[in-house]
Amino acid sequence: MTFAAAQGARLGVRGVNAPVPAHTVKLALCWHDRTHADPAARYFRDLVRRAVVDA
Repeated sequence: MTFAAAQGARLGVRGVNAPVPAHTVKLALCWHDRTHADPAARYFRDLVRRAVVDA
């Protein structure tokens, strides 16, 4: 729930849909060669990727 939906009536404000351009962020992960094949490091990198992409 947005702030406007929760408190809008009380404050006399409302949310409106506005044309907002899509926001993109370039994601780059860097790691040392010795951790490239490490299963724990690979899992962590994948976890970070999914958290950012799914957000």
